[in-house]
Amino acid sequence: MSTKVEQLELGPVRAHKAGAIRRALRAGPWCWPGGPAGLARATELAGALPSLKPGVALVATEAGPSGALYVYRQDDTTGEISLDPAGSAAVDEAKALLGHSIGALRALPSWSPSKRLQVLDKLVAPGETPDSHAVRGDSLGLAVLLALSSACLGMPVPADLVGLAALDSTGDLRAVGGIEQKLRTLRACAPRVRRFLVSPPDVVRARACLSSLGVEEAAVIEVDSASKAVEVVFGGDLPRRMLESVSGAERPGFVEQLLRRALRPERDLLLSWAPVWRMADGALDSWSGLEPGDRQALRLVHAIAVRHDDAPEAERLGEDWAGFATWVTGLRTIRRVQVLTHLVQQNADRCVPDDAQLDALLARARPSTGESEGWWRLRGAEARRLAVRGRLDHAWEIQLEASEFFLESDKASEMSFQLSALYQLAGFLGTEASLRTVEALHRRTDEAGGLHGDGARYVRLAKARAEVQVGCVTEDTTTALSGLVEQTAAPWFVRGSALVWLARARGWGEDQFEVRYEALVCTLHEPDRRRCGAYRAQWELVSGPESGLAAALEELCRQERGAVASMLGCRPEELDARVNVAGREIGWRFPY
Repeated sequence: MSTKVEQLELGPVRAHKAGAIRRALRAGPWCWPGGPAGLARATELAGALPSLKPGVALVATEAGPSGALYVYRQDDTTGEISLDPAGSAAVDEAKALLGHSIGALRALPSWSPSKRLQVLDKLVAPGETPDSHAVRGDSLGLAVLLALSSACLGMPVPADLVGLAALDSTGDLRAVGGIEQKLRTLRACAPRVRRFLVSPPDVVRARACLSSLGVEEAAVIEVDSASKAVEVVFGGDLPRRMLESVSGAERPGFVEQLLRRALRPERDLLLSWAPVWRMADGALDSWSGLEPGDRQALRLVHAIAVRHDDAPEAERLGEDWAGFATWVTGLRTIRRVQVLTHLVQQNADRCVPDDAQLDALLARARPSTGESEGWWRLRGAEARRLAVRGRLDHAWEIQLEASEFFLESDKASEMSFQLSALYQLAGFLGTEASLRTVEALHRRTDEAGGLHGDGARYVRLAKARAEVQVGCVTEDTTTALSGLVEQTAAPWFVRGSALVWLARARGWGEDQFEVRYEALVCTLHEPDRRRCGAYRAQWELVSGPESGLAAALEELCRQERGAVASMLGCRPEELDARVNVAGREIGWRFPY
């Protein structure tokens, strides 16, 4: 759809008549001159310095050798311009990523994803013939995300900043076409813009272009993800700012929404858990007068987010375990089962709560039986806990029962987790019969409609890994693993694990593995590069030379302390006394 768009020809202030200048200045503060003389003349013509409201962002596009700027506003004002399919997809992607990029944003009272973005003005670069062409390409993704974030946070995007990057479904920033044309257009039409957010692949070209234009004072800021971009634009203290935006009367509702977000399966789509646990941490420390139940809920949110973020922060469940256990016991059944499921996973992955605390709570609060989705998710978590403790046969039985329930209940969306867990268990059991059992269940799932979303990727990895462990490697196995390693849109841990098992399948030596590992790491961003070191250690445990076993185990313990401790059945702080165990067994199990 398209509508009338005001076209503004812009250039140096003194080159235009006063009427044209006034129209240009009203377009936004980006278009104001940067120098003192030009700024004084513009202020004289416009009457006052412009103000910028939340929900507005500048977008640069290129059209052949020239470019154009668009002003995006997230409000109820009418007026739109058409987008090509790639542009429409970029807007949809930005909307989908919004709540995930800011972490706990959806819990805020100001969350309003239904508002529509409006394109109000087109600012045409000097020398371009004005036309009504649609906004083309996906390069507006970051700018749209910033406009939406600005509106929800109630904080304007700084007038000296513009985002020049595309988004992918994982929240990573990608290079854009025509970066030079965009920068030239910004230089000509928006002289006040001095900070340019670009993806890592565009950094060198952007700096070279700005230098050729004589813009030495400009700052090219490298950002690799949507979460990082939001932090750069709105400040690293976002959790504090977001907490301050919640009034006392709104706090109970905020805590409830935050807890729902942490408990639901949709939580896996979150791009960054760090703001979540920091917000929970800040609320626990700074919000006085919280009801006991809200305080316990925040402790649980903090623990879940710390686990998913793989952060070294200590969970806060132990601050009042007796009170927390009483709170859990008093929850209604559906919520209680959800909470118990997470606590079992916390115990399996990080040994917090410890076995004695968890077992006592399960004896008090766990329903004796059930046939709901929540009940079988709890059973799946219990199977995970059994598996990392070495009780594989019992874990296998429970996981099979859970998988049959979800398949028979036509819950295909749950089957990616079930199949992944079963393939992992089949690999640990090491029997071809167990592998064939899962493959049969996999075929039934495909017949029932197949796997959904990114879940298929995790199942492919788990299946290929099991084939390597069982000794049933085929060309399909290595093809699947190689494809996952090369899939730059896949999470770092999927690619790292796939590389380990590809090396095992092909019998690579240390040098061969190292070359491929370094190639993979070069495509990752911090802190993923550091975290990927755990997979180098895992490979050394299962395939490397005997002389490197101790060092590899030490590195794995450093990177994944909670996971290794869980496999050994001890608390993380007790790990140093237990590192003389069979390291290769840990390598096989990591990460369950």
